[in-house]
Amino acid sequence: MAVTYSWRLKSLRKADKQTMYSGSQETVNDYVFQTYWYKTGIDDSFQNQDGDNISATFEGATPFTISETYNPDAYTSYNDLTQNEILDWVFAEISGSEGYAEHIDERIESMLEEQRQWNEVRIESGSFPWEE
Repeated sequence: MAVTYSWRLKSLRKADKQTMYSGSQETVNDYVFQTYWYKTGIDDSFQNQDGDNISATFEGATPFTISETYNPDAYTSYNDLTQNEILDWVFAEISGSEGYAEHIDERIESMLEEQRQWNEVRIESGSFPWEE
């Protein structure tokens, strides 16, 4: 069984925020303070009745606190950000939260396993095992 995982941002929230840095008040324009994301697992060794690989998606949200994350020496303006950069921030938060990464993977695996066990097939009239 080979499960391939992918991540994607669903949405984010940004705003101009005030913060204290090195003893002075600073305004940070377009600070990304909330992300909403998906992690999807696709099992390429198991197909549904349509012949498509089964998949399961976990939806999550990760906030960022400006007082803990802002550094003017490493700040990237909003217009220069990439999805990968923001997802790296998400990964760092998830890996710093004990057991959360495992929980995400367990939920995806549970959803995949349910599909493996309950690979239901819709049978239309004319395909029943009896004559109509």
